[in-house]
Amino acid sequence: LPDLPEPRVRLSPRSAVFAAKRKLALEVACGRVAAQAVVPYPPGVPLLWPGEEIGPEVVEVVKAYYRAGIQIQGLEFRAAEHLVAVVEE
Repeated sequence: LPDLPEPRVRLSPRSAVFAAKRKLALEVACGRVAAQAVVPYPPGVPLLWPGEEIGPEVVEVVKAYYRAGIQIQGLEFRAAEHLVAVVEE
């Protein structure tokens, strides 16, 4: 599995959680701000925390974990499409 990327914080967690949100495909969400935690389990270490940027490295790590069969909390899986709530900019 790839190493976890260094987070880039763009908003406080509180601001991100209470901001306007919508759900986007993970690839489309790249460059936006996460509104919720994204946590693979195991290991239980967050890939994203509210307020952090969803960078291309994060997208690749999420895909790798998914291919490895690891459960990922904070994402919805519909018709094999990864969706994540993101903050409107």
